[in-house]
Amino acid sequence: MKSFVLPLLFGVFFAACSQESAEEQHNEQIIKVEKIVEKSSDKDGALICLEENEKIICKLMTKRANSERSVKFNWFSPTSPRDDRERTFILPANHASLFDSRNKEGRAKGRWTVTVGLDSEKISTTFTLR
Repeated sequence: MKSFVLPLLFGVFFAACSQESAEEQHNEQIIKVEKIVEKSSDKDGALICLEENEKIICKLMTKRANSERSVKFNWFSPTSPRDDRERTFILPANHASLFDSRNKEGRAKGRWTVTVGLDSEKISTTFTLR
């Protein structure tokens, strides 16, 4: 009899533990994504902009190269040129992604455009701040 009760108790205990972790997974924070992938068949890169907490993060994904490359991010405000920003990064050799971010606080509301210059290629996307 003891040999049947002990495995049964372990089974009930582990079943209760697995239910708790399933409930915890349902309570995880969900990140809201409002757009945004632009990928053109004639381009080697893609640009994604995500809204995460109090930031907008734009990530460039491209093919790896054997040498470092210069990447220029341009942020264009919908209303105020004073809110525009240009920033240049170095993408190290054999790396395929790079990101730039901006705080949402103090940014103009409306449709923003982000353009990335990589080698002779321009990749752009838009997002809306509400």
